[in-house]
Amino acid sequence: MEKQAAEAATSMKAVENTSLSIVTRVMRETLQRIEASQRDGAQLRR
Repeated sequence: MEKQAAEAATSMKAVENTSLSIVTRVMRETLQRIEASQRDGAQLRR
């Protein structure tokens, strides 16, 4: 029973880490797009 609990905890941790890395990647990509659009806008205003 303890082994099952430990394996379940390990699985949950892996899912948590995967979700965090996905969120981090999406946020980074979103920020890069915002920065790129700001650069494009600044060039148009010159």
